[in-house]
Amino acid sequence: MSVNETNWNLNRATLDVLHEGLCNVHALATDIGSAVNNHTTILGNIISELDMFRFKTAVSIAEVTKFKEQFRFSKADVERLVDHLDLPARVHGDNNCSAPAAEALLMLLRCLSEPARLSDIELSFGWERTRLSRIARATVFFLYKRWKHILYFDADCLTGDKLTEFALAVEAQGAPLTNCVAMLDGRRRKCCRPSRNQRLLFNGWCRYCCLAYHTLTTPDGIHVHVFGPIKGRRHDWTIFKESGLPDLLRRHFDDSAGNAMVIYGDPAYGLSPHLISPFLGDNLP
Repeated sequence: MSVNETNWNLNRATLDVLHEGLCNVHALATDIGSAVNNHTTILGNIISELDMFRFKTAVSIAEVTKFKEQFRFSKADVERLVDHLDLPARVHGDNNCSAPAAEALLMLLRCLSEPARLSDIELSFGWERTRLSRIARATVFFLYKRWKHILYFDADCLTGDKLTEFALAVEAQGAPLTNCVAMLDGRRRKCCRPSRNQRLLFNGWCRYCCLAYHTLTTPDGIHVHVFGPIKGRRHDWTIFKESGLPDLLRRHFDDSAGNAMVIYGDPAYGLSPHLISPFLGDNLP
C-alpha cells in the first residue's frame, strides 16, 4: 500500500468519525430544540390558562357587580320572583323551545331593563336571538294572563291603612299635600305608521304614530292601575274617563276614617274630588 492510499484511508476514517459526530450533535441539538419548544409550548399554555382565569374572574366580578344594573334585581330577588309570580318549571315558546323559569325571567328582565338589541343580549345567554325573543315573549304572555286582574286594579292591597301610609310618605318628601297617595301619568308608545287609518294612531302633540296608555303609581314604585293600549290620538283626559279609574277612585280611595285621598296628575287631567293637578305659574291673587 502506497503512502497516498494510507493517507486516503486515514482521511476517510477521520471523515466518517466526524460525520458520525456531527450526526450525534445534530440529533442532540434537535432534542434540545424539541425540549425548548415543548417547554415554550407548556409555558405558553400556562400563560394562556392564567389569562383565561383572569378573564373568567373579571367576568365573574363584573357579573356580581353589574347583575342588578342589567336585570334591575339581585340574584336572590330573582329567585323569590320566580316563586311569587307562580312561573312554571319551564317556559315554552311557540315553536316548542323552552327554558327554565329563572332563565326565562332573566331574559325578560334583560329585555326590559334598558334599550338593547337582541344581538347584544344573546351574547349574555348564549342563545340565538330568535329563541331568546320567543322565550321572553312567552314569559310576558304568561305573566299577563296570570296576573292581569291586579294589573288593572288590586283593591285588596289598597286598604285605608295603606293609603294613609302612602300619604305620609309623600308628605315626608316635602309635598304640601297631606292626602296624596299616587301619581297618574299618560304614556305614548311609538309604533310603525299603518298603511290605513293613520289618523287613529297619529298624535298631534307628539307628532308621531303611537299607542296610548296610562298608569297609576304609588310611592313604593308599584303600578296599581294600568290601562291601555288605545288609539294614540286620544287625549289623557279621554283615556282617564275610558279607563274607569274615576269610579275606582270614588269607591276605593278613602282612608280608614273616611277621608278622601287624592292622586296627582298633570294639568291635562283637571280637578276632581279625588284628582288634583298643578296650575300654571306660582303666584296667587
